[in-house]
Amino acid sequence: MTSRKKLILLTVLIILFLIVGCKKQKEVDFKPASIISSSENLSTVSSLNEEILISDFIDVSKKSIVMTYDGGYYPLEFDGTLYSEKEGVNFKNTDGDKLYENVVGIINSLPKRSVMDVYHESKNLIKDNKVMVIYIDGWGWHQYQYLKENYQELYLSKIKGFEKALTVYKPVTNSGYAAMITGQPPYINGILNRDFREVKVETIFQYIEKINKRAVLIEGNSNIITTGLNPILNLDTNESGSNDDEVFNSAIENIENTDYLFVHFHGFDDAGHSYGPFGDKTVDKFIEIDNYVENLALKWKGKIIITTDHGMHEEEKGGSHGEFRYEDMIVPFGIFEGGNN
Repeated sequence: MTSRKKLILLTVLIILFLIVGCKKQKEVDFKPASIISSSENLSTVSSLNEEILISDFIDVSKKSIVMTYDGGYYPLEFDGTLYSEKEGVNFKNTDGDKLYENVVGIINSLPKRSVMDVYHESKNLIKDNKVMVIYIDGWGWHQYQYLKENYQELYLSKIKGFEKALTVYKPVTNSGYAAMITGQPPYINGILNRDFREVKVETIFQYIEKINKRAVLIEGNSNIITTGLNPILNLDTNESGSNDDEVFNSAIENIENTDYLFVHFHGFDDAGHSYGPFGDKTVDKFIEIDNYVENLALKWKGKIIITTDHGMHEEEKGGSHGEFRYEDMIVPFGIFEGGNN
């Protein structure tokens, strides 16, 4: 074969490779959109040339929320269609007007609570009370129900007052955390996913400083997002495999000298990733954290908010989160009195 023929053949092969590669890339890049309620996953637009009428799956007379991949969070109170084109899913009303692009999902049967209520309730309660926020990373409502039904002796199973709450998309720590401390959805506070760290609006810590009260933030081993307050970081100094015990000890050390105490436990999420949302070692970790929460609650003289940033769904190996599905999006939220509950 001559050099010219070899060159032509090589060129054809490269072109074919690029064509196939582009097709595969388009398949990979397609962003699905789902319809969920606060208790189940209802339907998904998962490929090109799909179209579904949302009233086939939800009661459109009830308020819904549309969320988009770019952090959008918008009320929806009318019927319409989710339809796919190019790389994603859009929403149009029954008149055919395109209203929302790049839709990740719609949730119907909204919980009364949102993780953004941490900010708003804290702002209201701090006027006349000391407030402690206990943040158990990666704790979905379905996990709360499972633990309450099967481990009734736990402190968090026995206390009454937990409600379902909606988190934000993307249901990962950065986004959920930012929503909690700002009271704003991602497209406003600037934290869309794990790639973002700089919060663009006022946080609850900055508000508390403005009203001349003292806040303390107890974190794990790193500062995940900008909070407006330097956290007390905690390494795993005793090499137990988790820093939740160090976080607890730091919280105990600061419990008497602050108006607003914010405590972030990471270990439940870590265990869920490794062993699944209902795995034995995940449950063991929750039992450990439950003991820390009970001790903090009994020592606290004021109001207590207990919640999380996102839930977790089960996979073949372990657990994961970050998808628009009820397991990741619906979480517990409760406000309690400190002392003997």
